[in-house]
Amino acid sequence: MSETSFSDEELFKIVASIVKLLEVPIIEMEKMPCTHFSLNLADGQKNKRALGYIYGFTDAALRVRGFDMADAKIAFPVLWHVLGYFVPEQEYEYCMFLFDKMRSDQEVILGSMTGGQEYLDYCSGKKGLPFGIVNAFFDGIRPHN
Repeated sequence: MSETSFSDEELFKIVASIVKLLEVPIIEMEKMPCTHFSLNLADGQKNKRALGYIYGFTDAALRVRGFDMADAKIAFPVLWHVLGYFVPEQEYEYCMFLFDKMRSDQEVILGSMTGGQEYLDYCSGKKGLPFGIVNAFFDGIRPHN
């Protein structure tokens, strides 16, 4: 297997491990009254901070395994399947949004930095389960000046 590819089985193991870590805090958050996790805001816009967090989290998960998010043959299928868990049937739209905004949108970039760092902190044992997706969700729905 080359450095820039992996089997379907490995792809789904990577995706499952990422989604599982993101899912736990979201399930806990949804136990709060009147709270439902969504990557869409009430005004129809995308929650850039939460999407950036997912991107950064996924990027760090791939880097820890020796893969590079800059390689579209790696990034696109993994991100597609991770996003598919949160926005089924809209994976393409959200992947393209992230690839377009990743270097130009402050909210996406900030979310990405946070998500990546939290994944690395979790892997190194510095922190417990990464709950930052919840903060990113709430930060994304607050107005920013």
